[in-house]
Amino acid sequence: MPNVLASLKANQSLKRRLLTPKTGIPLVALILVIALLTNKVDIGFSDTWEHITTLNPWWYVLAFVSHYTTFVFRGARWRALIANAHRHGGGPPPSVAYAGRVILMGWFVNSVTWFRMGDAYRAYAYASDTNTS
Repeated sequence: MPNVLASLKANQSLKRRLLTPKTGIPLVALILVIALLTNKVDIGFSDTWEHITTLNPWWYVLAFVSHYTTFVFRGARWRALIANAHRHGGGPPPSVAYAGRVILMGWFVNSVTWFRMGDAYRAYAYASDTNTS
């Protein structure tokens, strides 16, 4: 039962971290920039749509599944690293699902920030969720 409560707390913590002005304002700014560019730049949407409809969607499904499946394996690796670091006390390591989610969040932060801040964010998120340093 404690694992279920910890999982619920982690999900609430994730929502609390992502639904903040720090993430909302850049998202709105990005949407505005995309809207501005699509209005000012002559993009042939009909030609683009024609190319999209001729593509094989199964390649995209395969790419999507294979890409996001890697986060399970990355989560397992990160869990093993944390378990090794906590070998001399420090509580149980996180679940593979939790570690995969934290790595996915780190990748997202890397994609919207400079200087590979996702790695630092991943460490911060884990430390704040587990009350460790």
